[in-house]
Amino acid sequence: MPPAGLDASPPGLQYDDEEEVTARAQRPVVEEADERAARLAAKASNDEAEAHKPITTTASATLPVSAEVAFEAFGDAAETPRWLSVLHAARVIERDDQGRARRVAFVGRLERGSIGYTLDYQFDPHALVITWKSAPDAPVQVRGEVTFAPLSSRACLMTYSVSLHAPVGPWSDPSFEHHPASAIVTGFREHLRRG
Repeated sequence: MPPAGLDASPPGLQYDDEEEVTARAQRPVVEEADERAARLAAKASNDEAEAHKPITTTASATLPVSAEVAFEAFGDAAETPRWLSVLHAARVIERDDQGRARRVAFVGRLERGSIGYTLDYQFDPHALVITWKSAPDAPVQVRGEVTFAPLSSRACLMTYSVSLHAPVGPWSDPSFEHHPASAIVTGFREHLRRG
């Protein structure tokens, strides 16, 4: 029977007793809450997946030195902390037959601490390409490549690509957070200009 003052039951509701009305009226609210919770859980899962996805960026710049000079300067990995603000230290662990750094341990600066990681380098002096990567099981995953294309005897085009995943952060330099390749290319270009 409908409550006093109501002539008929709304469609889909029957007024058998007070408990039944209450239960049926609350069911849509519970279903909406469940749907909302499911949407929030899916968003959190997507956010977590995004957080575990590496940042991959590419940047290019014209440098005020020959491609060969830029190649050798960039290849001197022990000097990287001088021009890359997010690095605190670099130690060459192993060198190749030409004396270039083959394996380098780095200490990166975070906003509240530091993080260590090791990269293995490969050099192609004919193509003026340097590549690097971390071990597949390393907690900090870094992979990258830089090329130096001659433009003249005193200028070259640097193209730098990096894929980076560090399970901590943020980095000490905010520009490194969203587009690390740009921050690295800018730092290296300024280092070369200072001489």
